[in-house]
Amino acid sequence: MAPFGTWDSPISAEYVANAAVSFDDVLVDPLPSQAHPGGNAIYYIEKRPSEGGRDVIVDASSKKDIFGEGWNARSAVHEYGGASSIVRAGVVYFSNFTDMRVYKVDTNAAGAEPSPVTPEYTTSAVPSIDNESLQFPSYFSIEGA
Repeated sequence: MAPFGTWDSPISAEYVANAAVSFDDVLVDPLPSQAHPGGNAIYYIEKRPSEGGRDVIVDASSKKDIFGEGWNARSAVHEYGGASSIVRAGVVYFSNFTDMRVYKVDTNAAGAEPSPVTPEYTTSAVPSIDNESLQFPSYFSIEGA
């Protein structure tokens, strides 16, 4: 028997890190929608180390991703009280980490793809989403970085 810590392990640190999926946030849609007629639909953000650490929004009832590869529901302003995503009446709004634009996906439409809500940014401003913004769908908070 080899002394403690000197043997080759079949389990690498990379394997453990990539196998560990975690949950970052829970989103509750209180309003009825075509996808969830009774309202109170639950979505969660799943962190996926095996996919470069991207954050994916998942419908908890169907266990299906809201968007495909290439999208990352993450924001750089969460420590300032903003959120990376929110859902209202079956429409999921999220900040895409690669370009910091806010997009929306209508879960009421089968196969819907994200469409931009905010323009492309040419400064260091990054978007943040909050509940107040959704009362006025054309308004989103913009935080300076």
